Amino acid sequence: MFEKGFQNTAKYKEQYGNANLLPEHRTSSFYKELYTWQRNKIRSYKKGKLSGEKTKRLEEIGFRFDLPTQHEESFEKGFHLTVKYKKENGIANVARDCVFRGFKLGRWQHNMRTRKYVLSESEIRRLEEIGFSFDLKRSHSESFEKGFQETVKYKEQYGNPNARWGYKTTDNFDLYQWQSQQRRIKNKLSTEEVKRLEEIGLRLDDIKTKLPPDESFEKGFTETIKYKEQHGDANVPHGYKTLQGYKLRRWQECQRSSYKKGKLDREKIRRLEDVGFVWSLRKDAFKVGLQETIKYKERFGYPNAPQNYVTAEGFNLGSWQNTKRQSYKMGKLSDERIRKLEEVGFKWNFNIEDESFEKGFNETLKYKEQFGNANAPPAYKTSDGYPLGRWQSKRRQAYKGGRLSPEKIKRFEEIGFVFKPYDASFEKGLMETLKYKEQFGDPNAPDSCKLGKWQGKKRQAYKKGKLSPERIKRLEDIGFKWQLDNKRK
Repeated sequence: MFEKGFQNTAKYKEQYGNANLLPEHRTSSFYKELYTWQRNKIRSYKKGKLSGEKTKRLEEIGFRFDLPTQHEESFEKGFHLTVKYKKENGIANVARDCVFRGFKLGRWQHNMRTRKYVLSESEIRRLEEIGFSFDLKRSHSESFEKGFQETVKYKEQYGNPNARWGYKTTDNFDLYQWQSQQRRIKNKLSTEEVKRLEEIGLRLDDIKTKLPPDESFEKGFTETIKYKEQHGDANVPHGYKTLQGYKLRRWQECQRSSYKKGKLDREKIRRLEDVGFVWSLRKDAFKVGLQETIKYKERFGYPNAPQNYVTAEGFNLGSWQNTKRQSYKMGKLSDERIRKLEEVGFKWNFNIEDESFEKGFNETLKYKEQFGNANAPPAYKTSDGYPLGRWQSKRRQAYKGGRLSPEKIKRFEEIGFVFKPYDASFEKGLMETLKYKEQFGDPNAPDSCKLGKWQGKKRQAYKKGKLSPERIKRLEDIGFKWQLDNKRK
């Protein structure tokens, strides 16, 4: 069983340059058996159940044991979000339908309870230490009691049990969210729970509570400050909502409208202006676009974005740049703005071919950030289906045919892109052979090691007449033999 998995891993490495399955292959039915085998080996290694010999053989072909398993990745994400949820709401156990910061935390916690048998003692201990309960009834009961008691306190203080939008208790429990959850799952609540809630006057139908004007301003102002702390700018892009669903852009537009109509008091105007809030986005749009263009250049090394490029904050940089090009051609762009854009390397003529190149180059940079290597396998596609491997192959063909500009060649070389992958493989093998000779006094490694296998392939290529005279000479110059004694094999 081990040999079959080992050989398949070695073949995979030969094909893709990586012994561990790439992310896009982990869900493929074709690689399902190999992925399961590799996960089991990593799990056995971490538990100390993989022999030293097997560990060594796998490490020799570049197999990594320090990569987290799929279970470990999922556990860490769910655990850290549970900790954050508790910090914000005071309890660790959430409703099954709870979605927290875009993650289905309720479903994850349910899986932890029903599949407790797959958790390690350490994972169980960590969850219990933060107050997580593996008893489903108990966890729901604790959550319900906490929310019920806070609702009673709220009613005593305000005379109404239905919490206003965004209300949190002094210990940071989000009572509004808890009450909203009870309304969503009211058909799953017990008869007694429904009765208790109705007796204190909590409405279980879908209601929307509005904040008083002053509280509405404070809510929006607080979210604006949070946004600025995170993004460095107080003005949010079109359609922006917070992770909790608060429509901050709509609130900001309301403040701008009130300002224009003279309905915003001086104190609020001063506070907004103090944090950099802009009353007219049109006047400030160029400044924002220029800043985003500079950020784009700092990240990708080139200021011209593809037409459909949108920043993480929601700013449509590609569309903004295209609009500037149109204004430039129509003579509607001031000399000062032309100068500022040209100073960062902005191009006025940016065609489809340029856009295609920038898209592929950006994906290459992302690939390098993720895998530490700029060269993707030929069949590689990104998570959104972009055929990066095929795009890189076409760039290599253009390079070979002399159709790639010196500027683009330079940009590729600066990030470690290899135009001749096979050349890179030979150079690496030759370098390892030299190191081997320095260490052992002889460049010819035994067939049993990784370098010996590479050298064996070179000997086969030599016998078949498929090795260039230049490579033959370089190998022979360091004492490489084309025929090994049987003892050396």
